[in-house]
Amino acid sequence: VKWLEAGEIAEVQVMLNTTSNLFKQGHRLRLDVSCSSFPRYDINYGVTSQEHAEWE
Repeated sequence: VKWLEAGEIAEVQVMLNTTSNLFKQGHRLRLDVSCSSFPRYDINYGVTSQEHAEWE
């Protein structure tokens, strides 16, 4: 695991649950990435150190 640089492109693999959607040729799928699963896990504010945290 490493932090990405601004503008860096990275390939990711995402495991999805079975769905009944059919995506026809030319259709697009939008993926929103979140850095938390609250309340299951504590919120990750996406900072690498406490000195940059807004909640201090």
